[in-house]
Order: sequence, then structure tokens, then C-alpha cells
Amino acid sequence: MTLLRPANAEDLGFLLAAEAAASKAGFVSANSREEHLAAMSSPDAAYFVIGDCQGYAIFLGLQSPHHALELKRVVITAPGQGLGRRAFQELLRYAFVERKAHRLFFDAFDDNARALHLYRGLGFREEGILREAALRQDGYRNLVLFSMLAAEYETWTRAPATGRSR
Repeated sequence: MTLLRPANAEDLGFLLAAEAAASKAGFVSANSREEHLAAMSSPDAAYFVIGDCQGYAIFLGLQSPHHALELKRVVITAPGQGLGRRAFQELLRYAFVERKAHRLFFDAFDDNARALHLYRGLGFREEGILREAALRQDGYRNLVLFSMLAAEYETWTRAPATGRSR
């Protein structure tokens, strides 16, 4: 059973509420309704609802000539229950199996310890720190740039389980 389903304009109320809560907590930046509607209609973006409105994810770069997808945003409304890990496994499958991506990348705030732990545990590589790259209410914040290549995904999915969920 898949945790992901394509999002549509009817999901926008949920998406905006989830995004507002995550933005207030300092985990993501927020977009306007108009920005989301424009992105949802773009062939270069894909929006997904996670579970029964328990989160959402946004991919950008579906038309990249380099086969590089950006995971622009992932929000889980009730973290700490394993849903983020399961959702990421399906997001990885979407990127590398369905979309045939060569590279998947994203950034995360460097003080989001729970997320950083998850990304490292899933095999993402840290490419560096984008110093003071995001202006938030409390000042500039650093972002950690993460990526995974298709060959790394292939290796990771074939590796025997070593205490990690796949």
C-alpha cells in the first residue's frame, strides 16, 4: 500500500495549514496559495499527499535535462512515528524508479536534528553547508545540502538490512 498520492487543488487547504504549522516551528519556508497553485499546474513539479493527509511532499525539476530532481519540501504533520522514514522510502522510489532520476537533492536547516538524523540514516550524502542562506524571523540560518545518486540508491536498496528500514 502506497503512502503517496498525487495532490490536487482540493488538497491545498490541508497543504497550506500543514505548511503554516511547519513554518511557525521553523522547519520550512512557506509559499502563498497562488505560488502553490502555479507550481501544481507546472509540468516541472509534482505534489504528493502523504498518508491520510499526514504530510505532503513537493518535487521540482521533473523536466531537468540533467535528470536531477529537487525535493523542495517534505512536511510530516505528526513527526516521531516513523511516517517520515516510510514516506522518504516511497519518495526515493518515485525519484529513482518512476522518474529515472540520476540525482536527488534537497536542503535542510542545520538545526533540525530529527530530519538530519533521518536523511543520514537513509544514505543521503552531505554536500556542504549553505551558510546563512535562509532569512527567517530569528535571523539568517544555515542549510545543509544533501543528495543521493541513482547508483547509491541502487546499492542501498540491494544492501542487506543492517538495522535500518527500507
